[in-house]
Amino acid sequence: PGRQREILGVFRQLLPIFLARGDLRSAGTILSELDEMQRRGDVLGPHLATDIDRLFEELSNPANLQQLVQTIEGGAFDPDASELSLFLAHLRPAALPILLHVAETTDRTDLRDLLHAAVDRLAGQHTGHVVELLGSNEAPLAAGAARLVGRLRLTEAAEHVARLLRRPEPSVRRAAVDALLLLRTAMAMEALQGVLEDPDREVRLAAVRGLGSLRYQPARARLERLLMGRLVRDADLTEKIAFFEAYGSLGGGEAVAFLDGILNGRGLLGRKQPAEFRACAALALGRVPTPAARAALQRAAADPDPVVRNAVGRAMRQEATP
Repeated sequence: PGRQREILGVFRQLLPIFLARGDLRSAGTILSELDEMQRRGDVLGPHLATDIDRLFEELSNPANLQQLVQTIEGGAFDPDASELSLFLAHLRPAALPILLHVAETTDRTDLRDLLHAAVDRLAGQHTGHVVELLGSNEAPLAAGAARLVGRLRLTEAAEHVARLLRRPEPSVRRAAVDALLLLRTAMAMEALQGVLEDPDREVRLAAVRGLGSLRYQPARARLERLLMGRLVRDADLTEKIAFFEAYGSLGGGEAVAFLDGILNGRGLLGRKQPAEFRACAALALGRVPTPAARAALQRAAADPDPVVRNAVGRAMRQEATP
């Protein structure tokens, strides 16, 4: 035991030197060996195992890790991906906040990918810490934790993610939408319907496209109401199309009748809907592979407005595609 404690003291001196030099391979090798000894349980005395735990906690301290990550991000040294992964694999939950923060804010995609892999592995072993991070006041941390919950499919955290939809930062609400779409629980889908009227365009688009791609039938009534309201009518063309196509993806006879009324119907004064609106309805009908939808499109195939005709042509080609 005395000799083991002395060796551990040498490691405690060597590790900061290795990290300062960017020698992550040597640092990672030491950590791997220490981890293995702790797992075996028949090599180290109980007091030394406690000392090793303390060493790992020190290395995982956010202040210490931040210096290392900033050095890498600044280009002072560029570690091999396997070397960085080897080192990060042995960190403790205390490292999660700084790793997640840098992964969310760095401009280096290679570093972001490596940090995401390390964060996912670490968080998978300590899911409780991830839920705690969802309550962070720092937007990057809260957003990163939401995305992490989605990637790991932590359905038990859906309620905590849904609370982020009330945060003032659009980036956090957008991350929460992406996570809820991956979780796909009933509560997550219900929460997403409320985001269809979010004040931020990108958040609305993410929610409506997600609900449409999942063909979430309970959203039909909400979408239909929004299609006839000011929010969609005042939206730009991209957003109009997104709402209409999401509605069309839900399919069904009621959807066809509603869209047919917009495309081919007339109001009390004999006027048709604006051309852009009718074109969106045509594109939505192209998402419904039924004879009724096809017939509605054919009735507008010779429409005098070129915007509507072009949309009908696109929709019919899409509808015919297997």
